[in-house]
Amino acid sequence: DDDADEKTTMKEKATDAANQMAGNLQKNISTIQQEAPKLVQMGQEVTGISSREELRAWVGEQLKLGTACLTEFMKGYRSGRDDEVDKMLHEYFKDLDEEKNDKTTNAVDGAQTESEDTDARRPKQRRLWGRKERRRAKGVSSKIGT
Repeated sequence: DDDADEKTTMKEKATDAANQMAGNLQKNISTIQQEAPKLVQMGQEVTGISSREELRAWVGEQLKLGTACLTEFMKGYRSGRDDEVDKMLHEYFKDLDEEKNDKTTNAVDGAQTESEDTDARRPKQRRLWGRKERRRAKGVSSKIGT
């Protein structure tokens, strides 16, 4: 008997909740219908955009601005990244370059006793690290040549 009463009260509660939700939904729909034009007008006054064409133009401008900002950011990011890689490579290869310079100094001392022809045939030594330093050295050598 208690189970039947419980089921009945549960059904009544569910029915009451559904009816209340339906009533709230109807109120919400009517409120939206009344308030939507006011909100649209207020939005148009605040933004100054009153048509789809104006909205598209504004969005286009914002996309161009965003693209320009992203481009500038990426340029700075790449520059910073390259600087850090060059610093890291400089630190990593500094010891190796010093060792090569020591060997080269000894080889130059021995080469001074050899003829000028063997010195001319020997290729120039290039640093193996630092793109910026290589570019800078290339720029300086081209200025000296002109």
